[in-house]
Amino acid sequence: MMKLNELLKNGKNMSYINFSKMGMSTSGLTERWEVRSEGNVQLGWISWFAAWRRYCFSPAPATIHDASCLREIADKCESLTLSQKGIKT
Repeated sequence: MMKLNELLKNGKNMSYINFSKMGMSTSGLTERWEVRSEGNVQLGWISWFAAWRRYCFSPAPATIHDASCLREIADKCESLTLSQKGIKT
C-alpha cells in the first residue's frame, strides 16, 4: 500500500503555494513575506517574531491548511530563520 505522501505527490513537486517578499519590517532588519495559494487567495504572512527569534506564519482569517501546505510553510519559515541567523542551507 502506498503512503499518503506518495499518492499525493507521485514523484512530482505539487506546490500550490506562492511566497512573495513584501519588503522589510519597520526596523529594516528582517523581511516580511506574503503567502498566497495558486489561485491567488491570501493565506497569511511570514514575519520575524522577536520573542521566539525566528520567522513565524500568521494565517489569514478563515483559511484552512492541510499537512502538505503547513509543511511547505514551515520549511519556508525554517529557511528564512536559518538565513537570518547567517546559516547557509
